[in-house]
Amino acid sequence: MPPDPRPASSGREHHPSSETRFQELFEQASTSIQILAPDGRTLRVNQAWEDLWEIRAGTPLYAFIVSADYCLLTDAQLIATGIVDYLQGALDGESVEIPAMYYDVVVLGGSERARWVTARAHPIKDASGQTLEVMLMHDDITERVVTEKALREREQRHSALLAGSASAWRWSRMSSPCTGARSARTARGRARAAVLRCRCTQSRQGRSPGRPGPRRRAPKSRIIAGCPRLPRHPVPALAAAPRSPLAAARTWPAPPCRPAPKP
Repeated sequence: MPPDPRPASSGREHHPSSETRFQELFEQASTSIQILAPDGRTLRVNQAWEDLWEIRAGTPLYAFIVSADYCLLTDAQLIATGIVDYLQGALDGESVEIPAMYYDVVVLGGSERARWVTARAHPIKDASGQTLEVMLMHDDITERVVTEKALREREQRHSALLAGSASAWRWSRMSSPCTGARSARTARGRARAAVLRCRCTQSRQGRSPGRPGPRRRAPKSRIIAGCPRLPRHPVPALAAAPRSPLAAARTWPAPPCRPAPKP
């Protein structure tokens, strides 16, 4: 069998290089990735980043972001929210978790709505430990934040409705004439029962209701002594009226007293 005139190729020629594999992985990743230079400039972004922020390659805004005129460390929104401090830590060689933040691309000239995102920043270092690049990965949480906000507002409205219903029910119970009369009768009955119970208890103890000690009658002399004395005036004698003969005839002598029987 004649030998094959084509030169034998090594297995490495059939596989892409490490740089090519990294580039394909970078472009096809489902996570938004933004590569930063040590000074905070944007070197490159992947397709997921373009889909997240709706900033396409070839547009003026895309060209501005990847140019030397734009730096994340001088972004006004990142400074106001305190995200610059996290980014500076990543540029200094630390892996950091960036908390949720609200970013509006309209400020930069974009046309899409703002996003709620969290991020992770991981430094890429050389053999000596010097930071060459920083890989910034974004996670879109806009739908979750909007849902949680709507749920929280609905719970607040539900709580306010329940509080109003309870207040209205208590007011209707208090303002109802039947309920008011029933409550008044109940209160009077309880007061009367308490008075009777107190009287019974004090009677058993030999005390008078409302007095600290046993009931005693003051002597008559003290009562008379305490009354004011009235001046005495002479009373004129009345003349006796003449009796008629018929009245005198009707006057019978008193019956004699019988002596008491001896024992």
